[in-house]
Amino acid sequence: MRILKYLGLFLFLSLLVTGCKESVDSEADAKLQEAGELHDASLVSGNEVSEMLLMTGDLIKQVEMIVPSIEDPIMQGDADAYITGITVAQADFSLWKESLVEVPGHAHDNSNLGEPHNHDHSMDKAEPADILAKQMELKEYIDDIKNRLAKAIEMSQGVVDEYGN
Repeated sequence: MRILKYLGLFLFLSLLVTGCKESVDSEADAKLQEAGELHDASLVSGNEVSEMLLMTGDLIKQVEMIVPSIEDPIMQGDADAYITGITVAQADFSLWKESLVEVPGHAHDNSNLGEPHNHDHSMDKAEPADILAKQMELKEYIDDIKNRLAKAIEMSQGVVDEYGN
């Protein structure tokens, strides 16, 4: 009788532990899935930034040729600042690519960033919440780069349109 009581208690505790583990695993899986979706969205934004950067070389050259002919020193400074904005965005984009962190178990196509790159696997053993936080950080960073670059390109193009021949 005593054995049945302990067996029943053991069975109850086993079911309780298993049920809790499944709940924790599903929460971890949800965080990893969200992290994977953020990673994919970051790659899409990264591809857009890469495409934007392809057109900046000629634009920078045009603005650099125009700057000496601008009579207003404030506008000259602004034009130089637009070029600096583009070059800083280029450097930040390179840093973002170097900072990409793989989401464990998440398959994706990363061939769309132009040049080959490797993901950092340092977070492979990290907690799902930490992986999710890192992916959020990387997504915010690439979106910030994209916004700053778009503004710098727009302003540089405005200089070309206004002062170019």
